[in-house]
Amino acid sequence: MIMQFHDSDETIHIPPQDIFEDLLDQVEKLQTQVDELKRLQYSNSSNARDVFLYGCELAGS
Repeated sequence: MIMQFHDSDETIHIPPQDIFEDLLDQVEKLQTQVDELKRLQYSNSSNARDVFLYGCELAGS
């Protein structure tokens, strides 16, 4: 929705332009912070251990 005032050349966008991109950027930054905090907590935990993962591709999968 765009709101225009007739006595001005100014246009106000409701919601503001790029609001969704800004929100997604903020969510991504928060997720990065959460991931880092989880990593730090796990690495400082007495339950921390090395885990080795191995992956391979299967024909027909």
